[in-house]
Amino acid sequence: MTICGHHSVRCMWLLLITSLGLFGCASGPPFQPIASVPSDKAVIYVYRPAVMHGAVYSPGVTVGDNAPVALSNGGYFTTFVLPGDVLVSISNVGKRSLTISAIAGASYYIKGGTVLMAGGFPALSVVSPEAASQEIKDCKLIDNRQP
Repeated sequence: MTICGHHSVRCMWLLLITSLGLFGCASGPPFQPIASVPSDKAVIYVYRPAVMHGAVYSPGVTVGDNAPVALSNGGYFTTFVLPGDVLVSISNVGKRSLTISAIAGASYYIKGGTVLMAGGFPALSVVSPEAASQEIKDCKLIDNRQP
């Protein structure tokens, strides 16, 4: 007896959807806010809520002069920056950028990902701490340390 029987097309779709959900997902420890931001720096949280659309893509996110970090589905990373204008960019099939005017001691939340039905075109936006706290709580840490 086969698992799929006469429903092979339905079975193939089920296997495809299940396997797509396994690609590109963050697997680090759950979200933990920075306990204390250094008084001479700001902290930027970059996150991507777990969603099915675009899950196979992990667009690269660059904050300031730092090396790009692959923003996997359901993942987040943090970085400290000096006060002033900080350029944040996301690249995949195309590129989006925004600038944050960072203030020492402050926290900023940037949501990244891909646009639904746009074939992996990247999206990037600044999110209020209130809204971000609801979305980032289910994200897992992405290791963004450089070798």
